Amino acid sequence: MSEMFSYSLLATQISIFVAALAVYALFSFLETSVTALRLFKLKEISRTTDGYKSLINSIEHNPRRVLITILIMSTLAGVVAANVFEKIVRSTLDVGGTFSILIAGALTTIAIAIFGEILPKNFAQAYGENLFKSTLWITNIFYYLCYPFATLLIKVSNKMESSIGIEESNGVVTETEIRFLIDTVKKKGVIEPEKLNMLNSIFDLGSTKVREIMVPGTQMWSIKVDTTVDQAMSQFCKYQFSRVPVYKDRQDNIVGMLHLKDLLFKCPVDQQKEFSVEGLLRPILFTNEHIKINQLLREFRQERMHIAIVLNEFGSVVGLVTLEDVLEEIVGDIQDEYESTIIKPIVARNATEWIVQGSANLEDLYDDLGLNFDKFDALTLSGFLTTQLQRLPQKDDNLVYEGYIFTVEKATKKRVLSVLIKKMPSNKDKD
Repeated sequence: MSEMFSYSLLATQISIFVAALAVYALFSFLETSVTALRLFKLKEISRTTDGYKSLINSIEHNPRRVLITILIMSTLAGVVAANVFEKIVRSTLDVGGTFSILIAGALTTIAIAIFGEILPKNFAQAYGENLFKSTLWITNIFYYLCYPFATLLIKVSNKMESSIGIEESNGVVTETEIRFLIDTVKKKGVIEPEKLNMLNSIFDLGSTKVREIMVPGTQMWSIKVDTTVDQAMSQFCKYQFSRVPVYKDRQDNIVGMLHLKDLLFKCPVDQQKEFSVEGLLRPILFTNEHIKINQLLREFRQERMHIAIVLNEFGSVVGLVTLEDVLEEIVGDIQDEYESTIIKPIVARNATEWIVQGSANLEDLYDDLGLNFDKFDALTLSGFLTTQLQRLPQKDDNLVYEGYIFTVEKATKKRVLSVLIKKMPSNKDKD
């Protein structure tokens, strides 16, 4: 009779151990499923499922509570499994004391690691999103059963964290994390490179200054405020622009913007030789050359304008910037009215020679030629040459820098148009 009782007790203990291990495995599966669940999938489950609004809302906005509920249940299941297995070992191996506890602990650890952690979590990573919906009812039951205990644990942990200076995470995804995700997706080739470049360019808007993308003042076309409508029409036809800044007395005193359509529709043809453009001017936006272009984009949106005059710290006009210039930072070059033809800033003649536009960005030269200009304040090749020569560069001027010869091929009195950059032969090449 006692032998039958012992077998019955052993069978019960084994059943309890298996059940506890199964519960542990279930909540390991749920833990991985919740942490790996993507937001769009959660939204989809919310739309197609009724009765779990509070649980789904908690997973989205307060996943810590749900995870604590899961950890409470998995911890209880682990404790039960360890205690029951220790009794099984003691009765089957006929050992007791510390030795039985050590054997039970080792075997329980192995069983929980394999069947309670590794297998269910690997399964959750592979099928968690698809199966999570079918386990919502289980999660929901224990979510409410453990709610008081989870609340107590959250309060205790919050106090302990605050006492040692740990701030609660706000759950906001950082720019660094998003950039890392973009790089990961790029390496896997899941999304087209052009789209990924656009995403990276959006983040760069906050680090690029207006002066880096503006049309320099030397390339601006502007007219006097006392110009007649007829004269303005002639200049519009000549330069093929749709708008022009208007100045009074001197060119850095911009007083407004003139649009071609205002000339066409607001002034009778028979009066075009008599009236000046002053009465047709529209307000113009002014901005500083040092502000970031994401801030400029907000100004364009707030003022409902697409063009701005760029000023330096002294209030002098140094250039012009348009909405198209900002968009080019995201989508690439857009040919507009200030770019009659698309000219590549850097063109390779051969393996050792390049034709470079004076307006070429020094960062592009670093990317293409490996030249480092970090110690200089200049942004463009023209600015670099001016700094080095300490005067405005002229045609045929030469400069040697980091093993390259810079020769000005084309230049006006005010700016450099193109430069020939030639790599000097190394000692090995001479040998």
